[in-house]
Amino acid sequence: PAVICTDGQEELTINANVTGGLAPYTFEWTGPNDFYSVNEDPVLVNLNETMDGSYTVRVTDANDCIAQAFTIEIDIQETIAEPIIVSNGPLCVGETAILEAQTYEGVQVQYIWTKDGVVIDGITDNQLVLNPIAPEDSGLYQISVLVDGCENTSDVYVMQIHSQPEVSIAATTFAPCTNGTSELTLDATATNGSGNYTYEWTGPNNFTSTNEDP
Repeated sequence: PAVICTDGQEELTINANVTGGLAPYTFEWTGPNDFYSVNEDPVLVNLNETMDGSYTVRVTDANDCIAQAFTIEIDIQETIAEPIIVSNGPLCVGETAILEAQTYEGVQVQYIWTKDGVVIDGITDNQLVLNPIAPEDSGLYQISVLVDGCENTSDVYVMQIHSQPEVSIAATTFAPCTNGTSELTLDATATNGSGNYTYEWTGPNNFTSTNEDP
């Protein structure tokens, strides 16, 4: 039987189709949890897994002729939680990107990753690793998870790939002789990247500085 996924708020109408005999017809439905109805098309409200099982209808026509009982199997599963994508970003070109959703348990579990709406082949688990990343890896990522016939899809995750900053140090006039009172400015120039730059200088004798031009 087809799997019906529910969060406990859905309704399901069971439709009976009668041919032959003489109208009007009477109906008698029975099912799990002492379910009983004399409606032609009974409605199951607030669907949940306890309603899973076999539903049988018996039909009697105006001549008191009774049709052969008909049974339908209804497979009701609880809706799975929405997958949530987390990332190790922000990310720069050349680094390793890891997108990950929570794991799911079930008899049959399937993870489907997409980028810009296109399925990414070869990825069958809850983690997507891109190494090294390139500018073309920027895009809209989603994961769909199927557990025993029930499916849910994450919100879109927007992955932005930033350019790696580059730095150069201007040539300095070398002063081989000093009386210990001379000063020398180291001139750093950053390009590419974006926003405000931070600097971290290291050198001899445990020299450190966070100035652009120490």
